[in-house]
Amino acid sequence: MSELVSVSGYEETIRNYIKHCVKKNSPQIQIDRIGNLIIYKKGEIPNPRIMIIAHMDEVGFQVMNVDNVGNAKVKTLGNIKTWNSINQRVSTCDGQKRGIVYCEDPDGIKAHDFEKISIIPLIGKFEIGDVLCFESELIETETQYIGKALDNRASCQVLCEILNDKITYKNDTYFVFSVQEEIGMRGARVAISEFTPDIIIDVDVSPVGIYNSLKLGEGVGIKLSDSIGVSSTKLVKQVEKIAQIQQIKCQYEVSDCGTSELIITNEKDVGAERIGLSIPCQNMHSPLTIINKYDLNTCKLLVDSIVRFGMV
Repeated sequence: MSELVSVSGYEETIRNYIKHCVKKNSPQIQIDRIGNLIIYKKGEIPNPRIMIIAHMDEVGFQVMNVDNVGNAKVKTLGNIKTWNSINQRVSTCDGQKRGIVYCEDPDGIKAHDFEKISIIPLIGKFEIGDVLCFESELIETETQYIGKALDNRASCQVLCEILNDKITYKNDTYFVFSVQEEIGMRGARVAISEFTPDIIIDVDVSPVGIYNSLKLGEGVGIKLSDSIGVSSTKLVKQVEKIAQIQQIKCQYEVSDCGTSELIITNEKDVGAERIGLSIPCQNMHSPLTIINKYDLNTCKLLVDSIVRFGMV
């Protein structure tokens, strides 16, 4: 999943891959008009209805202009910092066009000074509208995964593994692999409006650092709050209890470095209760994002236990 190219707004490749991965054990699959992939699992009790959501898009670039020697000027699709892109390889979904991100004068460059950035073609000729992302192979060590698009393919992997386990669901549950999170979270807005769940569980990565209480290798994060969103206190207590019963190591997340689909709400959700679960990461939105295998595994164990035990 990490190596697939599916930039925000152009998610067809990853959507098709996830659909292929889960279709054997998920007969009730649909794709809505915006491109969200939704899998329904019937529970022992119909209410409360749960939505577990993980976005499948990644950050990338789109060509705005091409000069007379073929170098491309780009805009970002998602929040990429200039210093995470300089001297990196990029490619299109089909791999037919490849280039190197170049900055003639990187000294003092600011986070979003993309007017100072060009992409030099290596293979193929760039055209206006071409969509590119980091070209990076996934690296696996004894304790870590390192690569691009782990935001949020790590969470997508967790949900796919759960969907392929033969388990009994306590509540009616909708799994949503959403689109366009990185450019405005439109996929989540559409899904929540369509299914009006009672409980929404957002599964995403979250960057460690001075603005986040999370630590790598300390287990899945139970989000208390981020820059904009706040999890339901009731749901936090329920999830904590499930984790304690199942002896799953967790950590609290209080962050001030961004947000997730946790914040998405509208008049149609009628005040649905919400909670965020986070996989800690380093180097977010870069070709070398790092996650810890232990954190990934505890996230799977916790989500698996939630759907087995149910929420009230």
